[in-house]
Amino acid sequence: MADLETIISAGIDIGTTTTQLVFSRLTLNNTRGYGVTPKIEIVQKELLYQSRVYFTPLKSQDEIDGPAVGRIIKREYERAGLTPAMIHTGAVIITGETSRKQNARSVCREISEIAGDFVVAAAGPDLEAILAGKGAGCQEISQMPENLGKICCNLDIGGGTTNLACFSGGTVVSTGCFDIGGRLIRLDQQNRITYIADKLKGLLEQEGIFIKAGDHLSAAMAERICELLCQILLSAVGLGPKTKYMVDMATNHGIHVQPELFTFSGGVADCIGQPWDDFAFGDIGVILGRVLRRSEFFKDGRTVAAAQTLRATVIGAGACSMLLSGSTIEYQNGGFPRKNIPVRRLSLAEKTEIEDFAQQMQRSIQAADLLGNSPICAVSFHGLKTPSFGEIERLAEEIVKAESALAYDGPIIIVMEEDMGKALGQALKRRLKKGRAFICVDGVACYDGDFIDIGPPVANGKAVPVVVKTLVFQ
Repeated sequence: MADLETIISAGIDIGTTTTQLVFSRLTLNNTRGYGVTPKIEIVQKELLYQSRVYFTPLKSQDEIDGPAVGRIIKREYERAGLTPAMIHTGAVIITGETSRKQNARSVCREISEIAGDFVVAAAGPDLEAILAGKGAGCQEISQMPENLGKICCNLDIGGGTTNLACFSGGTVVSTGCFDIGGRLIRLDQQNRITYIADKLKGLLEQEGIFIKAGDHLSAAMAERICELLCQILLSAVGLGPKTKYMVDMATNHGIHVQPELFTFSGGVADCIGQPWDDFAFGDIGVILGRVLRRSEFFKDGRTVAAAQTLRATVIGAGACSMLLSGSTIEYQNGGFPRKNIPVRRLSLAEKTEIEDFAQQMQRSIQAADLLGNSPICAVSFHGLKTPSFGEIERLAEEIVKAESALAYDGPIIIVMEEDMGKALGQALKRRLKKGRAFICVDGVACYDGDFIDIGPPVANGKAVPVVVKTLVFQ
């Protein structure tokens, strides 16, 4: 590619406590030069615009105020001098407790339509954890020479949840989430409780602490509660004894690795080390930050300052949600952008697995009944490292055989990790009916339970932007 290409990405985070937007400019370039297979990479990320931080508008404890969120987004696009048509990629992330509101799914869909053609809608603690970890700089910290071989864990502590993402050498190795945050208890100006999360209330009752809406909350009691929450987080990362409350307070699951370094992001991270009043924000966030600061997390040089705290998730969504495919891809009548494509992961990493690939593909799709619930689906596998021409041809025949057996006339979408997308795509093109829609993408890993979005080609058609996500509304 002779010249650098730039695209604009939007990040929108609708969280338990706050809603905010960022716009980033991503610069793409062919990092391999001429005469060899191109490799398109993001070589620079520039933050163009950051919105003010809004309190997330709610109609009630159980419902997001969708029109109010929409007005915020429209207003910030205008302030940034951007239109939805100018946005190439990005993510709308509904996070924390907000993702469990009754109308979260519909609001997420509506907002993605307001925000742009390829701004995706996603919710789910694993994706949120990864984006926050990247936005906080934890991924980069794990790649520093002095930290190679160590696991670095970011704890993104917001109003309703704590998302954990662990990186080693820049790679995500584990994620987890707990229902622990600064707004599990909310207070009025007289420090009377106006809200207490059900999970927390159940935990406290097991500890013999009985509090309810209308009760006055003292700083001493709030500190006792925050000590319990801190102990759960210490236990989750292996810095404290195991506690039964880990299971009770888990959103989905904990991590399965032992981190050595830690970063903190989220609203509570902003409170760590600050001399603010106990209930400065009408919740327990300040006290939780204070308790964390004197805990084992901050001893023996374990904690590294995060690049971002309050804005980590939204910056991650705007600058880190997108992957670029490999440059040996093939597509025909792609119909871009393609959104919310469910993934079926198949086994193909060895040459011997080609022979029964059609049966494997057919069984997997039928078992999930994906074709009955979605107009399209994607088949994902690792791929072969150095396939021969004959092996590519046989694999293409197996895919066409499965397609015929399924009586499927939707687009064929194949996603693989190894660098073989163009060869496989060309083999498919020779076997499929003329004009049949298909997309062969390489350089991307995705698994059962994932959904992918594929955007319009960039870099003169050499690559496509891909977002791998989990659309989980709990």
